Amino acid sequence: MRRAVYDAIPTAERSLLHSTAARQLAKAGVAAESVAPHALAGEPWGDGAVVDLLRRAAARSLDRGCSTCSPGTRPASASEAARPVVEWTNVFMQPPPPHAQDLLGAAARHQQVADAFIDNFDDPAAMWHVLSDPAHTAEWLDRLGARTPVG
Repeated sequence: MRRAVYDAIPTAERSLLHSTAARQLAKAGVAAESVAPHALAGEPWGDGAVVDLLRRAAARSLDRGCSTCSPGTRPASASEAARPVVEWTNVFMQPPPPHAQDLLGAAARHQQVADAFIDNFDDPAAMWHVLSDPAHTAEWLDRLGARTPVG
């Protein structure tokens, strides 16, 4: 229903509404990441404010999305930020290494491991840290009380 109402608004009017929402939200001090979708869907402001807003939103998103970064640091490039996602995906695109098999086996036997694995599924950087090294996998399983032998 929401989508039908949204789609019924003419494109030019919808763009103007998004621009107005972005300006009002920014003026009210709403976080740049929350304002950015409206700014992107709206008319260009023409004064550089949109670019500044989008840069702030991107920087905050990168800071928040980098679970393995120190506070206040972020990846130098998009490819650096994407690396954990690619590596995480690659582990499961082929037969997983023994320590990943052990993690999956522990998830099958221990609900707390399955829950933690699923809870972190949307954080590939954190899970890549766990899977990138057999010692990290063992430490993670130890913290969950479900250590299994590697190999």
